[in-house]
Amino acid sequence: MPAIKLTSAIIDPETSPYIRPLIVSGVIAPYVAFFEGLKTAQQKQVWALPNSKNITNNKMPSQSMTQIIRYVTYEIKKPELLFASIIPSYLREYCFVAGVVALQPAIYNTLTLNENGKTLQMAYTPISCLLASLISQTISQPFDVIKTRIELKPQSRLVNILSELKRQQHVYGWRSVYYAGWLPRVIRGMWTFTCMNYLIGFI
Repeated sequence: MPAIKLTSAIIDPETSPYIRPLIVSGVIAPYVAFFEGLKTAQQKQVWALPNSKNITNNKMPSQSMTQIIRYVTYEIKKPELLFASIIPSYLREYCFVAGVVALQPAIYNTLTLNENGKTLQMAYTPISCLLASLISQTISQPFDVIKTRIELKPQSRLVNILSELKRQQHVYGWRSVYYAGWLPRVIRGMWTFTCMNYLIGFI
């Protein structure tokens, strides 16, 4: 039975670190794609909504979540565009969840393998979180860039976004294209990851 095999894989300590992120990311990714897309649409005025207020008194035209959802669903009749970035969102979230579920415990266990002092063990928790977050955020950065590009051009196909990034890579180099915004994202991720993991133990 496939369900029994999946349950066994989730429980098995050897396969669990790989299977659990796949499942958790599958649950998270649609919501991330939906709400991150709406956030970018509001911040960058992605959709030219007919009901948007004109710019007056140096204010941006207002676009509510409801307006955007109605426009995409009923006006242009493409509700799937509300989830346009789901593929890179899934890959990005998989890297993050894998960092939480597999990478951080592995780093912590490695650091504390021959360590009996409680003081150092307490220090190893934030150290392992910082390292796991640095690695996972660095690996997932290209997926975050692709996700953002799709959110800015939700009507473009993924293959067209990738082709555009490839052209820019030839001009500016892969670091400038795929790792733009890497440092603030890594710093934010390291802070969030460490606080989340470290403080949960005291709550």
